[in-house]
Amino acid sequence: MLADVILVALSLVAFLPSKVNATETLGLPIHIHLTWQQSDTSRTIAITWQTSYSDSGDIVAYDTVPRNGNRSLYVYSTTGTAHTYSGASGHIHDVELTGLEPDTTYYFVCGGEQGGYSS
Repeated sequence: MLADVILVALSLVAFLPSKVNATETLGLPIHIHLTWQQSDTSRTIAITWQTSYSDSGDIVAYDTVPRNGNRSLYVYSTTGTAHTYSGASGHIHDVELTGLEPDTTYYFVCGGEQGGYSS
């Protein structure tokens, strides 16, 4: 079980947003991290990130083939939710992927059309 956890965690790859202009990056995902919401850690993963706006997007597009950050090429897509809390510096976006295959590398981008996608 621990080996599955480590393999899934190491198999998912996240990158920082490719845009660097501060006015362009306000809606792009930052602080991207992976966690679990279920006990089936070999077939699920939760992807969480922060943006400045609630409508920046709650989408994770993913695939078993690297797509070099090109959102339109990823085969699978899942939509999640956004929330914030008192004192937060932005909006938190959560998407849970389920039905993943163990011992498989998945590549993904997160975000949305409004705010942009991670690379």
